[in-house]
Amino acid sequence: MRTFAVNIPTKPYLRKYIHKRYGHPIPLNHRTLIGSVILSYLQKKVYSDRSSQEDLRNTFSQFTERIECVIPQNEVIWGTGGLNIEVAKVLVINRYFGNQFEEDLYHFCQRNITPGRYAGYDRALDLFAKRYDIEFEEDITFEALKKMEYRYRKSFEQNLTAIVPPSGSHTQMSIFA
Repeated sequence: MRTFAVNIPTKPYLRKYIHKRYGHPIPLNHRTLIGSVILSYLQKKVYSDRSSQEDLRNTFSQFTERIECVIPQNEVIWGTGGLNIEVAKVLVINRYFGNQFEEDLYHFCQRNITPGRYAGYDRALDLFAKRYDIEFEEDITFEALKKMEYRYRKSFEQNLTAIVPPSGSHTQMSIFA
């Protein structure tokens, strides 16, 4: 079957994580979540004389690696011109990958620490990095990974307590009258 290649710029640690999780290259189709997300961002290439915004260029310049994907011919909608993912959409896709990475990192650490004591975080972070072949100092620093997990955990805990009111402080509603 004929396929088409799509390369998405990203950061080194995200490339390793995504390829380890989904394969190398990633087969894109509408039967997988990652396939549906990336295929939804593909579009016909449009040429513009506008230059991109400075912050887009700065963020995009951090993407030194590429996530490699292949699309089966039957998944591509044909027309004139090739397919493209514009810079703004590459940033959105990378935010999706980053969010997924942070959530997986958090859950991995929660499963690999002593409950209630936060003992073993360094070991859990090291195991997570090993699982995805992430090299500290080369792909991301240990401290950056640790801060990433900490920020996600604190945000998750804050959002959880903001949603769930203290016991007895809410009115019981009946859906069925």
